[in-house]
Amino acid sequence: MIRLRPYQQELLEKSQAALALDGARVMTQLPTGGGKTEIAGALLKEFLVDGRKAVWLTHREELANQTEERLSPNWSVSAMSGTDSWSPRRPAPRIVNGVVILKAQTVSRRNKDSAVVWDNYSPDDLLVIDEAHHAPATGWERAIKQWPGKVWGLTATPWRLTQREGFDHLFHVLVTGQQTSEMQENGFLARSRIFAPTPDDRIKGGEVGQLGDFTEGGIERANEQLVMTTLAVNFWRNLAEGRQTVAYAVSKGHAANLVRAFRDWGISASSILSDTPQDEREQAIEDFKNGNLTVLVNVAVATEGFDLPDASCVMITRPTKSLALYLQMVGRGLRPKDDGGDCLILDLASNAEEHGLPEDYREWSLIARGNPAPGDPPVRYCHECNFMAHPAHHKCPKCNADLGKPCRLCGKFRPWSRWTVDCPVEHEEVCDRCHDDAHAKIGVGRYDPKLDSKFYSERASEFHKQGHLEAALADYYAAIHIEKTRRTDSFQLALLYISRARIYFELDHDKIELAESDFEEVAKIAHEHRERNVDFYYMLPKAAIYEERHRMYKDLGWDEKAECARRKMQEISDLWNKSRSTER
Repeated sequence: MIRLRPYQQELLEKSQAALALDGARVMTQLPTGGGKTEIAGALLKEFLVDGRKAVWLTHREELANQTEERLSPNWSVSAMSGTDSWSPRRPAPRIVNGVVILKAQTVSRRNKDSAVVWDNYSPDDLLVIDEAHHAPATGWERAIKQWPGKVWGLTATPWRLTQREGFDHLFHVLVTGQQTSEMQENGFLARSRIFAPTPDDRIKGGEVGQLGDFTEGGIERANEQLVMTTLAVNFWRNLAEGRQTVAYAVSKGHAANLVRAFRDWGISASSILSDTPQDEREQAIEDFKNGNLTVLVNVAVATEGFDLPDASCVMITRPTKSLALYLQMVGRGLRPKDDGGDCLILDLASNAEEHGLPEDYREWSLIARGNPAPGDPPVRYCHECNFMAHPAHHKCPKCNADLGKPCRLCGKFRPWSRWTVDCPVEHEEVCDRCHDDAHAKIGVGRYDPKLDSKFYSERASEFHKQGHLEAALADYYAAIHIEKTRRTDSFQLALLYISRARIYFELDHDKIELAESDFEEVAKIAHEHRERNVDFYYMLPKAAIYEERHRMYKDLGWDEKAECARRKMQEISDLWNKSRSTER
């Protein structure tokens, strides 16, 4: 008989108290690796007396087999897999003072058109829902609502991908266990360290399917094979070489590519897939357990409840929008290590930037969670060493590099991900929130690099006519930035500089130095074209420079400078007219 840990005993007693009520519908939560099956065994041993019966509902063959193998020898609970012996249009099989393990898919097919499924069960009996975050699925929900007795759901993550659906229509009470961080502090789970590649080398999400998560095909179309295999394996070699690793691939094809890439480096690797023959799967797991296999790649197999040998590294090579899937994947490596070591998590898709660290405190609830509140990402990424740090850190705990800086306007420390890096308007000293506020204040949306310079220059001209000078200035910044980047039309760039110089002066006479700086940029452009004997591009911008300078100096009362600029403008105009007369 297994002796429960203190936190398991406490959770068992809380669950038993909640289930004592007639018609109780209870969900019990405990992090991955916490031992939910052990708690279930202890509860069933005490519950299955005086003729009571139970059904254990799960959705995978492996989980059904594991449950049967653990309940009977560890807890002396009579258990059998009943799916194969269950005939259609007949009530589900039963064991008096025992538990029948059924596949959820089979129950879903049988209860769709028949009400006799649970005829062998009464209000005193118990339905156990394994991985109960699946409970709102149609077939599972129908089974729960038809069940005549008590219901007990077990899950590490009471969380649905949809934000509009919770669990309160199926369960009345949520009983929560210790947080992951508490179990780590007490040595019941291993600590973790998460690393992610630079943004350019990450595996990105693609199209989203009907279930709300990225599709296999969408992920593969959104990424190059180089990123998904070669760069992933190189990242592992740099940080985790020698560690036994469970890797999560996107698809069967991707899993095969990863195995091949590891083997090319002389690293023993194999894969287990949904259609891998049982003997091959058992051999791969045995080789991994004995240390003869370094990397075990899988596709959605070693996630929920799968009894995989311990690994000191988890490699996630797929993005997911699902917090439940993310925690299931990282949880595979959190079992305590014999040497007291940690688990290295290589997050190739940077899922932690959406879902946080495994040890983060999480407030679970039966009700729908709604839209998440905006704010800083739940981790801080170190660009120097790729470490994912807790958001309380201002410096990387691993290499001491800065993880952000204070904003000049709001004064708050912001991680690097909160800084605007692609805006031509001079907001490089303010965070994204203040940057958006600055743009909103002048009535201009955030810079969109997909638009062309013509869009911004025409809008700037319109703002100028309306007297919205700050908005016009911001759009001229954008237009100049695009022309400089794409180098499509030097003449157009020169005219944009002249227009911006005019705005500088009209906006604030103290900005005359900035206006003069733009005039110098125009002069450089004109000089470059003069050397190529392109008189048109040389003379017209030069004349415009001095025309604008004449106007500026006149407004400032600098009559001598204004006259000098006028003469220069006239000189260039005369040369231009003479040049055109000669051509004719």
